[in-house]
Amino acid sequence: MALTPELSLLEAQNEAVNQAKRCERMLGMVRKLLLTADPVTQSALHKRIANYALIAGRVERELDRFLAQAWSEAQGEATARRMEAMRTVAHSLERTAASLLHMGRTLEQRTAEGLWFDPDQRQDLLTLFDLLEQAARIAVRNLEEPGTCDLDEAERTDQALRQHGRDASINPGPRSDAGTQALRSSPVLSALISTGEDVGGHLLNISKALATAR
Repeated sequence: MALTPELSLLEAQNEAVNQAKRCERMLGMVRKLLLTADPVTQSALHKRIANYALIAGRVERELDRFLAQAWSEAQGEATARRMEAMRTVAHSLERTAASLLHMGRTLEQRTAEGLWFDPDQRQDLLTLFDLLEQAARIAVRNLEEPGTCDLDEAERTDQALRQHGRDASINPGPRSDAGTQALRSSPVLSALISTGEDVGGHLLNISKALATAR
């Protein structure tokens, strides 16, 4: 039996929640890449991150086709608006996963080049991950309860993330006697923070889409 537009939206929402939780796990994997020096663990994490990114792309395509078909049967402006919001959510989740994959590859390049972060640089990145994890939790919660979407909290977290990026960019170089390798890692730090801001933006777009569909 064909699903009604409302049931189609509910099914799409459930799949989006699952994908958002996969993005949360991806974020945890990228954090682990920063903290582990074991090459076997790093290799396993890179493979899992790449696999999750492939899943995200597949989910976006499947949701897009599913919602496009349901859209043709939608009745009323409100339902159509919610379907458009869910398509935006699916795209934002795919972009989140793609950006996390890019962060993982940036860390892989750092390892290949024998670079490392000094304690201040490492703390900048740990703060970045803390803020991203907060943004991801908000996105998941808003997806689980779209009728009570908290856009204000999502925007405050994104503002904090961008302020952190500005603060880190003022002096991205080593702030201790860390040596040449830490100095060479400064562009890697900047790239990770920039891509992290992209992740935050994609997560914020999820809450924005949900808020406009209420």
